[in-house]
Amino acid sequence: MVRPEDIQADESYKAALACFSLDRARYEEALTSDRYAKPAFRRGLKGFADTEMNSVLALERAFDVLDRFEIDALRNEYFVLVEKFIEKFRPC
Repeated sequence: MVRPEDIQADESYKAALACFSLDRARYEEALTSDRYAKPAFRRGLKGFADTEMNSVLALERAFDVLDRFEIDALRNEYFVLVEKFIEKFRPC
């Protein structure tokens, strides 16, 4: 590679690959370790559940996914967990 655009493309590719590899490693750690799961979850929510409305929408979407499994115990556990969360963080 001697053309400047080829060199730039190669450098851009290597930088993107390095970022992807780091993100992938963090993702895999979060999947396999309780220690990393919560921080990864919090990072993932930034910008996604940054307002009360977006948080509600995120909870609704999560329930929609769980609801497709048609398992009542799973649905009930979800509601119990959401209720506990709301009670924990409800302003006085």
